[in-house]
Amino acid sequence: MFDLRITTLPEATDLLRQGWPARTVSLLCPGTPGFACQGPHHLLLHLHDITEELDGHVAPCRQHLLDVLDFTADLAPGARLLTHCVAGVSRSTSMAIGILIARGMPWREAWEVVAAVRPCMMPNARIIQLIDEHNGLGGELTAHLQNWLAGRERCLLAASGHPAPG
Repeated sequence: MFDLRITTLPEATDLLRQGWPARTVSLLCPGTPGFACQGPHHLLLHLHDITEELDGHVAPCRQHLLDVLDFTADLAPGARLLTHCVAGVSRSTSMAIGILIARGMPWREAWEVVAAVRPCMMPNARIIQLIDEHNGLGGELTAHLQNWLAGRERCLLAASGHPAPG
């Protein structure tokens, strides 16, 4: 297996400057200032962190997923992979799950690995659905995300002292 890090944009910038990653997947909004592709071992995709088509925005699509999977397909064991977006929470965690599944990891294990690497994850539902469809998971990954989100909401409500709805 490769060494996976999922970070924010500032953390990714530092890791790139230090020469840490062997490969980098950057998932940023179009026009993100001050950030450019760092060479052939760097994939920079421009997409917004949205879950449905929205005028003036670039929604995650199947081609984005395929580009990431192609770019990471030949990672050697022990290689260092950096995946990041702006906050390191949504687009990057979702794509990391997809990369791990593409490498043969069962989806539940991929989810747990990413959750361990980035506990603050909040995967993008559109990207998760694309991964689910691409891998023929029959909606299992998408349903898991929905259940996981509902559980987090109940947990946050309980922690805030508010009763859970219904």
